[in-house]
Amino acid sequence: MAIKYKIGRAKFGAEEKTYPKIVLGETVTDEQFREQVARRAARGMADVMAVLTAQREVLLEQLLDEHAVHVPGVGYFTLAIKGDLDEGERLVIESARTKVNYRAERDLMDDVNVDKRFEFVGE
Repeated sequence: MAIKYKIGRAKFGAEEKTYPKIVLGETVTDEQFREQVARRAARGMADVMAVLTAQREVLLEQLLDEHAVHVPGVGYFTLAIKGDLDEGERLVIESARTKVNYRAERDLMDDVNVDKRFEFVGE
């Protein structure tokens, strides 16, 4: 199956750049995702839901304990912080936000790039 793309445009000051942009299909719902995992793993929906729920809980717990988390076959997750510092170089709590960084596992990226077929669908 070919990956559909179109041409994207972005302005950087007075300069406009063009770039290829993937045309995304509809988002796979969590129910659709669970059903597909259940079929491929030959497990029931309850088992899959339990594992995915537990995986999320463990991921959250480990991130909040300042651990990087490697999910085999998927990638690496780390917690990051963004915010302002006061004059004493201490975080201003009111401005602080955390976010989760994700880096895909090399094998996943290699698998995505095995069959490079693209289809131009216009601008």
